[in-house]
Amino acid sequence: MLKMKVQLKNISKSFNIGNQKINVLSNVSIDIPSGSLISIRGESGTGKTTLLSVIGLLDLPDNDGGDILHDNKSIKKISKKEYSVKLREIGFVFQKFHLIASLNVLNNVMLPLMIQRKTEYNEDYGIDLLKKVGIEHRARHYPNEISGGELQRVCIARAIANKPKLILADEPTGNLDSNNSENVIKLLHDLAVDEKATLICVTHSEKVASRFNKTIYMDQINGLQPY
Repeated sequence: MLKMKVQLKNISKSFNIGNQKINVLSNVSIDIPSGSLISIRGESGTGKTTLLSVIGLLDLPDNDGGDILHDNKSIKKISKKEYSVKLREIGFVFQKFHLIASLNVLNNVMLPLMIQRKTEYNEDYGIDLLKKVGIEHRARHYPNEISGGELQRVCIARAIANKPKLILADEPTGNLDSNNSENVIKLLHDLAVDEKATLICVTHSEKVASRFNKTIYMDQINGLQPY
């Protein structure tokens, strides 16, 4: 079973912008059991994306005594090598896609594996990933040749390429129409279950959030006002 358990204990995060310190997260504590399908909601500026970045180890919290635990193991107590391994256990789906324009769909999906030089995964594996998201016929197309809904499916295929234990999605339907939004959320939900991964999704949409088992509201866990 792959699913990851996530715990945040008294996490705070701030940024310095010029001479001003912006507090984004304040003493946030959450417990996400292994295999959960969770949505995170809140007003703009309440720290949803920052929270997701901290959970996914893209941002480290302030050094204030708080801690992040993945599968009961403190991030503070792992080596740099273990940290790199942890990152490979997490799949990210972004609102703005972040695909490389000069690479075709298949190579965009395979890129995480190419970077890690995982020779055991070949083109057939990439095509299988595209089949899972229903766009194997777009394998040789480039990002500027496919629709927004298809672009997000490419991102989802890329996110599961490493067989992650945890999938983090940041407003994955933000640039999509209602029909594509419904299809993408169903796909994410079904893949998380099929791939035995924990799924955490940031969304503004009440309709999207209703597809998840539980919703975390930022105003209930974060003591700060929107910045």
